[in-house]
Amino acid sequence: MTTSSVASPRFTFGRSHRDGSDPGRSYVRIVWEATSAPMSLVLFGVSAVLVALGLAIDAAVTAIPLLLNILVTAGLEARAKHRLEQLRILSSPTATVIRNGLESRVDPGQLVEGDHIVVARGDQISADGELIVGEVEVDESLVTGESEPVVRRPGDPLLSGSVCVSGKATVRVIQTGSASYAGRLTTEARATRTERTPLQLDIERLVYTTAVLVAAVTAIVAVAALGRHPDTGQVARAAAVLVALVPQGLSIMSTVSYAMGALRISRAGALVQRISAVESISRVDALVLDKTGTITSPDLEVTEVRWLNIDIDAGRPLVRAVAGQPGSTDRVGEAIGRWLVAQDGSDEPPATDVAEVVPFSSARRWSGVVLAGPRASAAILGAPEVVLDASRDADLAAEAERWMAGGRHVLVVARAAGTSLHGPDGSPMLPADRKAIALLGFAERLRPDAAATLKALADEGVRIRVVSGDAPQTAAAAAEAAGLHDAVGHQAIGADLDELDDDALADRLDDLTVIGRVQPAMKARIVRVLRSRGRYVGMIGDGVNDIPAIKAANVGVAMESGTSASRAVADIVLLNDRFAVVPLAVAEGRRIVDGMVGAASLLLTRTLYMLVIVLAAALAGVDFPFSPRNNSLLALVTVGLPSLVVLNWARPVRTPASVLRTVLGFAVPAAVAVAVVAFPVYWAYLRETGSVELARSALVTIAVDCGTLLILLLTQPERRGDHRPAILAIAMVALYALISALPLARTFFDLEPLAIADAVVLALVAGVWALGLVALRRMDLPRRWALWRSASGTSTGA
Repeated sequence: MTTSSVASPRFTFGRSHRDGSDPGRSYVRIVWEATSAPMSLVLFGVSAVLVALGLAIDAAVTAIPLLLNILVTAGLEARAKHRLEQLRILSSPTATVIRNGLESRVDPGQLVEGDHIVVARGDQISADGELIVGEVEVDESLVTGESEPVVRRPGDPLLSGSVCVSGKATVRVIQTGSASYAGRLTTEARATRTERTPLQLDIERLVYTTAVLVAAVTAIVAVAALGRHPDTGQVARAAAVLVALVPQGLSIMSTVSYAMGALRISRAGALVQRISAVESISRVDALVLDKTGTITSPDLEVTEVRWLNIDIDAGRPLVRAVAGQPGSTDRVGEAIGRWLVAQDGSDEPPATDVAEVVPFSSARRWSGVVLAGPRASAAILGAPEVVLDASRDADLAAEAERWMAGGRHVLVVARAAGTSLHGPDGSPMLPADRKAIALLGFAERLRPDAAATLKALADEGVRIRVVSGDAPQTAAAAAEAAGLHDAVGHQAIGADLDELDDDALADRLDDLTVIGRVQPAMKARIVRVLRSRGRYVGMIGDGVNDIPAIKAANVGVAMESGTSASRAVADIVLLNDRFAVVPLAVAEGRRIVDGMVGAASLLLTRTLYMLVIVLAAALAGVDFPFSPRNNSLLALVTVGLPSLVVLNWARPVRTPASVLRTVLGFAVPAAVAVAVVAFPVYWAYLRETGSVELARSALVTIAVDCGTLLILLLTQPERRGDHRPAILAIAMVALYALISALPLARTFFDLEPLAIADAVVLALVAGVWALGLVALRRMDLPRRWALWRSASGTSTGA
């Protein structure tokens, strides 16, 4: 047995369980990824060329915003990472280690080779080891893929990452850290890519598509410029403008939004372990949850006992014996223990010697002991449908059904004269001569926030299904009491669904709210079937049997009081078991997506209208219409500052099925509209004045006027009565007017002063342009066209 004096140097010299890995991205990686985006590297290169050509101010205007963006985004994400790591430390699982003869809870990272750890039901084994005392059943599906639990006895190996599903044992640690089985799997897992969210996929498509458009326009501009022989400085400036139009900042913006959303959710009482889960939970439209720990509190209380065919004084020792064994010391065993103490005032362990133990298993749904002595007998504790004999215990089974219909959790205690609870092959087996001696009824308390939470989720369009290992009547009664008013009439037992194929199961699930007596494999299958029907599925659980379903869901949520294994695989952990945080997390995720839609719409609109104007200028054979400094000013006034405000104003509205389609639906017509009015202004000024600088200044002015007015179009009519968008638009125009009025600022951004009359005329043009867009928007021409075609019977195909 390891002592503290031995463990300390082993920990110091690297023989501990720590593998040196950092959960999530390291701080260095955060900065590197923010800096090394392909377009960022290209812009840094262009800036270097501009410096080499003596265009230091143009280089600064190109590089400084990029550097500020990198510093701000990396700083915000690093701050979020630090806060989340602090929360993770507070809620991380622990291991029970025996040192100096005493049990203590330690971080699994502090385990060393030779340590003795205690493993009980629900624990995830923290390191490779050898079982030395006790007997356990372990689920190795997380590490080997084998779904059936296996029995481990003294001398057998135990793999890190496996989960104890029954029994209790002492294990000697023999492999730790990256040398352990789970450590090697973890190293491999870190090299794989995680499932991306719809927003991440849409942003990736948007960036790549825009990059292709920029490349195409760049090629056209280059070909058009060949005959005009521009100097190297002009080429570098044009390259700086075009490369900066690729919206690579969207990916960084989404990451920072996720990080800040995770922080806000953490303040409400949840730990986000996969940062993109902030978005994922906002898209959930089908929520599968276990009854215990979510709708009801984990604690049970014995509320009713019916003794059968035995004297009470003779029956209590049998109940105490079977409920007090390792593997039964869960909430059921604890409730029985409290009841026994209340009955006879004694909390001593059973005095009868035990010759054989069958720990509880959720697959078997029973546990048992064989009591040693001249008249050996067995005591069994389990579910009524498993322990009772259907032919001779029909009346008792009917009574158990009535108790369960009333919302009680029911177990049966039985005894048998046999001397073994194992079959010829060594697997657990119930004796045929068993007789029920007691019917135990347990009450569960509804969580105070359960009803309000379920209602809030239903109001957001989330379809809830309660999938429980308890009897369907018990689960349905609890769900009905929590506000799921169709629960009792829409329930089923898991065994009735086992024979259905996936299509039939999906159809059956449409009519079910509660499913009871569900095996872990069926929970996971239900999640997968719902996903196959296009549902975005969330799974909330707290036990070992919930792990496969949590892993199969789009977003998995675990209770803090649940097993360490369920917490380890979950995307979100509800600290202090605060079920009420789930609707808040859904709202926060939807708020983030709404903000990203607004910010992306503004950014893509500027990118597209600038590309159209550049393309038109190239085809018309006129000078390149923007300088890098002009571009920076447009980015600041029409996108940068407004996007920050739009992100802050975002609301938890229903998440669109496709962010890309929504953004394009706004950006494409808006960009075309801006280009239609802005390019003629540039061409007219260029033709009338012959000054490229003055024409560019007029172009920037009309683009600022139209771009700020787009803020109003972006937020209306959703924000009728909200004057903040108008105030923001006015503030941006005022900022631009101030920059134009200050000679130093005007020079820095490469602007020429416009006559006041010209500025007024351009503002009036922008105003008329905006009124025209509002009128077209109210006419809703695409919808009217579709209605007309439908009414006239026009068809696009057979």
